[in-house]
Amino acid sequence: LTAEELWQLFRPNTKVLFLETPSSLSFELHDFRSLASVGKECKCIVIADNTYGPLLFRPLEHGADVSINAATKYISGHSDVMMGLIACS
Repeated sequence: LTAEELWQLFRPNTKVLFLETPSSLSFELHDFRSLASVGKECKCIVIADNTYGPLLFRPLEHGADVSINAATKYISGHSDVMMGLIACS
């Protein structure tokens, strides 16, 4: 999805842009900064699911307002912990 394509998807009532990087299962990467800037221009809150990249990518430095992580997966390393993290700008 490009920034130009994303523009076409926004509606007047759109309030949140939810991005995931890298995306689940396919691990596709996208131009996070350009997609986040489209969200900002549309006055949306930009939320990033950064579960797969907490040590590799810092969404708050690339335009996200909120970064969430399912800490059960990679931070704890196994399934004996139920935990999540939220960081906000």
